[in-house]
Amino acid sequence: MTPKLTLIKLLGGLHVVLPDCRTQPIKWRTSKAKELFAYMLEHKNEMIYRDTILELFWPESDIDKAPKQLYTAIYTIRKTLKNYGVEGVGISSTLLSSGYKLVVENIVVDVEQWLSPPI
Repeated sequence: MTPKLTLIKLLGGLHVVLPDCRTQPIKWRTSKAKELFAYMLEHKNEMIYRDTILELFWPESDIDKAPKQLYTAIYTIRKTLKNYGVEGVGISSTLLSSGYKLVVENIVVDVEQWLSPPI
């Protein structure tokens, strides 16, 4: 039996279509969390180094404040996905690599479908 997939729609705004076919726009507490999630989704299942994220998303922030803002954004992404019932997406982090990885299973992203060549 094929597992039911969740669809994440990036085209036309960030929406999630759950396996039961409910479509919901995802409302984010901050635009930074939304932007970081989209970036991580583009680089899903890849380790993204913490310093890279800080340079991209908080280039002007104080060196002491930026890591706290990153931690808050990661927490917000996790909480938001959980609140919307999005299973199969998680964020792992490791101290050794000093980075984060958006781990994705049983998720389809509309942009990837659109970019993939027809069969």
